[in-house]
Amino acid sequence: MKDRRHRTIEVLSNSIQLEYRAVFLYRIHARAIRNREVRERLIEFGEMESEHAILVGEKLTELGGTIAWTFKPKDELHKPLRQILEEHAEWERQAIAVYQAALDEHLGEEYDRLFARLIKDEQHHARVLSELLEHLARR
Repeated sequence: MKDRRHRTIEVLSNSIQLEYRAVFLYRIHARAIRNREVRERLIEFGEMESEHAILVGEKLTELGGTIAWTFKPKDELHKPLRQILEEHAEWERQAIAVYQAALDEHLGEEYDRLFARLIKDEQHHARVLSELLEHLARR
């Protein structure tokens, strides 16, 4: 098995990918959405994901890792609102699973706190996105 430092770098490298994808997509989708409530939530979540990216990036570079982003966006501006929200909700669930797995590995107290915070924030995002989807379904 890889040593703890190496494994932590690997987890943080994967995490930075998730966070940068979220930063980009929340912001790009917010610009394309007319619904004020949804747009404001996506902007808010984009800002939170930016904070996450900074936190993860700091920890990654402290350990000697390198920040890299390989995300290739598809045609993101021409999707229906429901699809956008469903995709964001799924990505939040994926991020929660990644952070929970990292937390379960107990990579160190400092990292456990980081992943617990990220889980809490991503759960909030997933919950709000689900509520927005329910609201759209009632219309």
